[in-house]
Amino acid sequence: MTAGLATLRYLRDENPYPRLQQLGSRWVEGMRGAAADTGISVTVDHCGSMVGMFFRASPVRNYAEVQESSVERFQQYFAGMLEAGIYLAPSAFEVGFISEAHTEELIDDTIAAAAAIMARI
Repeated sequence: MTAGLATLRYLRDENPYPRLQQLGSRWVEGMRGAAADTGISVTVDHCGSMVGMFFRASPVRNYAEVQESSVERFQQYFAGMLEAGIYLAPSAFEVGFISEAHTEELIDDTIAAAAAIMARI
């Protein structure tokens, strides 16, 4: 409980949410740009620090549309990111989370790695 209380106090006193929102926006714009530069169809969105990318051209609004995403392309992307030292959730249907530990530099490094991988797949 001590750790939980300390976390709640930190969130109340430091309010990291605007920074997490900004990092999420940076990730989304970067990933959209990387995909556009390589001609890969993706849908990239975020809600605060929760980020998601689906290999499909149109927005995802429900589970049926998620299932229409390219699992094969995600697997290639996932393997490439893993080789680059970037660990993602292993399912094409999961989202990721940006944390207080992430920096703009780490977000930019992730985008650069994703761009290089998307150029190969």
